[in-house]
Amino acid sequence: MKRELLRFQDVSKSHRTHEVFRGLSFDVFAGEAVGMLIPPLSGKTTIARILQGDEDYTGIIYFLGRPVKNSLKNLNASGEILCLSRQSPLIPALTIGENIFLMPGYRPMKLIDSKRDNEEAQTYLDALGLNISASELVRNTDLYTRHMAQLAGAIHSGLRLLVFDDPSAYYDREQLESLSSILSLLHKRGIAVLYLASADFPMDLSSLDKLIVIDDYRKTRTIFHPDENSLVPITHIRTPSSGERTAPPTEPFNKTPALIMRGVYSDGLPEINLSLFRGQAIGISSRRILSLQHFSSLFYPESETALSAHGNMVINGRIRRPNELEEDIGVRYVLLNDAFAHDQLLEEQTILDNVYLPVSRARRMGMLSFNNDFRRSMQGEIAARLGISPANQSLPAFTLDTPIAQELVLFRTELQSPSFVIYSSSYTQIARTLQELLHSYFRRFLHTGIGLLLAVPNLEPFSSLISDFYDLDAPPVQNSSVFPKNKDCH
Repeated sequence: MKRELLRFQDVSKSHRTHEVFRGLSFDVFAGEAVGMLIPPLSGKTTIARILQGDEDYTGIIYFLGRPVKNSLKNLNASGEILCLSRQSPLIPALTIGENIFLMPGYRPMKLIDSKRDNEEAQTYLDALGLNISASELVRNTDLYTRHMAQLAGAIHSGLRLLVFDDPSAYYDREQLESLSSILSLLHKRGIAVLYLASADFPMDLSSLDKLIVIDDYRKTRTIFHPDENSLVPITHIRTPSSGERTAPPTEPFNKTPALIMRGVYSDGLPEINLSLFRGQAIGISSRRILSLQHFSSLFYPESETALSAHGNMVINGRIRRPNELEEDIGVRYVLLNDAFAHDQLLEEQTILDNVYLPVSRARRMGMLSFNNDFRRSMQGEIAARLGISPANQSLPAFTLDTPIAQELVLFRTELQSPSFVIYSSSYTQIARTLQELLHSYFRRFLHTGIGLLLAVPNLEPFSSLISDFYDLDAPPVQNSSVFPKNKDCH
C-alpha cells in the first residue's frame, strides 16, 4: 500500500487584493508520477515557490502525514524535496562533483576534497546513466546538466519528492525524452515526481499515476486517476491562427459602452460622470498633474485613491465600486503608465510567454496544454511584428531593450482585446519615438474596438485620435456628459 507523501488541504494564497487560488487540495503518494495542469497566470509559479519554502500560505500542508509548520523550506534544506526550475543554485566556479557535496542533506562543515568528491559524485551520475563528467566546471554546462547533477546528489541524500516547475520551458525535446529512463529509476526507489505545467505538457499522460487539473480561474479542482485517463474527455480548445484572430465589434463606438463612471469621487478628485464607448478615445484634462494621477489610480485596486473612492463604475455591464476592481477571468482593462514596459513585463518569463500566457488567459483558454497550435501561432506573430526570431523568444524578457519591451506590451495588449485601455503619463513632453509607437498602437486599438482614456498633461500629440475630452477641473454639472469634439482639447 502506497504511503501518502504530500497533501495540500484547503491551501489558499492571495497577494493583497489579488486572490491567486482558494481551497486548493490534492495529494501525492510515494513513488507516484503526478502531473498538474494550471491555467496561465493562475498560480503555477506560486505553487512552486510554496513547495520550495519561499512563499507563505493559508491552509495546511502535510508531509509524511505530519503538518508542516510555517513553510517547506526545512524539507528543501534537508534534501527531502528538490525543486527544479529555470535557475540552478550550483556554484559556477566549482566542479559538478564539488557542488554535489555542498548540496542540502550532506553532512555540514565538510571540507572540499576535489579528487575524492569528483570520484564519488561520478558514481552517482553513472548510476543514473548520465553521460556527465563530475570533474567538469559548472560554468561550462547547460541547465539540464546542472539539474541532473542536483538530482544525482539528492537521490543519495534522501530525496522523497522531485518537483519540476514547467520543464518544457527550459528543456529541449531531446532532453525531455532522456528523462524517461531516469524517472523509471525514481519510481523504483519510491521517489515521487510532480510536474507543474501551464503550457506544453512534457510527458505522455499514460506515464502518469495521476493528473491534477485546476480547470477554471475560480480554482476548482479535478483529479484524473490512471484507470480513468482514457475515459476523460480532454477539451481541445480551437485556437485561432494569426490570420483568424477574432476582433472586437467594429460598430460605431456610441453603441457599445466600455466604461460608465457615475458619481465617482475621492480625496483630490471632483465627482466624475463620464461614458466611454468601445472604439472611442477620451482625453482626460486637468491643469494639475496630481489630479490626472489621482484619476488613473482609481483603476489600481490596491491604491489609496481607489480604496477611498465612492460611486460606481460599469465595466462590461458589471457594476463595480473602484475598490472592487479585483482581477477576474479575462481582461477588462489595461492601465499603461510612464514605466509600463517595466511594470507590465513578466521579467522571469520568456519573451514568448510574456505574450502567450496573458493572451491565453484573456481568452479563457485554460487547457492549452493539449493544443499548442495557439502557442506556435504566437511565435509567428511575435517574429512578424516585433522581429524576434522563434529561437530568441525563449530568452528571459528582462533581456529586452526598453523600446522592444514597450512594443511587446502594446502588442500583447492589442491581442488581449480589453474593453478599454488607460494611458497615464506625468510628462508634458513624450519622447518622439515613444509618441510615434503609442500613436500607431492606439490607432490600432480604436480600429479593433478598444476604448481609450488618455490622462496626460498635454493632449495635443493625440488630438487626431481623441473624439471627446473630460475636464477634471470643470464643475460636475458641466461634465455630466462628455464634451464634443470641436472643443479645444489642448
